[in-house]
Amino acid sequence: ATIQHGFENVGLTYSDEVQDIQTVLFASRRIYTWGHQETLHEKIPAQTKSKCYPVGCPKPAKVPAHTIPGWAAEETPVIGIFENLHWHRYPEEYREFFMDSVRALAEAFPNIDFIVKPHNAGMWLTTRYGGPPPELENLIIADPQSPEWTGCTAPNLFGHLQAVITTPSTVALDAARCGLPTAIVAHTLDLKNYLPLDQIRSPDDWKDFVCNAMDASRRSGLIAHSSSYVDRVLIPGDAALRIINDLMHRKRD
Repeated sequence: ATIQHGFENVGLTYSDEVQDIQTVLFASRRIYTWGHQETLHEKIPAQTKSKCYPVGCPKPAKVPAHTIPGWAAEETPVIGIFENLHWHRYPEEYREFFMDSVRALAEAFPNIDFIVKPHNAGMWLTTRYGGPPPELENLIIADPQSPEWTGCTAPNLFGHLQAVITTPSTVALDAARCGLPTAIVAHTLDLKNYLPLDQIRSPDDWKDFVCNAMDASRRSGLIAHSSSYVDRVLIPGDAALRIINDLMHRKRD
């Protein structure tokens, strides 16, 4: 058996020119997926689709917050900005839009701290990005290779955050499951599978999302979007128990 490991899962919900969904196949006889079949990629091969069995997500919705020595996150509002593993999928225009907007956002909101968290494996910003990293007093880059950030994942930060902005990735689902206002940096990408989360396509969209997330009267609407997104893409209930029961049933057969 295989268990879906991410919302953008190669061979199930994700495809690009490097990892084409038509060429990624599974040797396993059963694939446990987080959502119903309509959440799978539209071009998923029939032989893969026939193996999929929706159970929900076995990961816990919340994990302990990461303690960072000498960093008092609670003294000022904090918003997390996350970049993911699949940077080869994005054109240079998207990368420039992301970096320029991160700088502009920190400048526009000097009274908010922004944590930029590179993916622990991809580390695009800290190891592959060729330009100078953004440097502002209220912008913290959580470098996975720095001792204070070693082992820290996106969910470990959610307990400190007021809202989450992320490139298309599982971070969006993890943040939404925690009840956080969540937005996707879409730019020109077609990201229907993330609806109804806010999709950032222009510089003003970044600022509007932050303003809405920090305003009590508008924040509730963003949280409602997060809840609706989770309801749409995840099977509710105990996924781990469903997996065990199915494995035992198939063993008896």
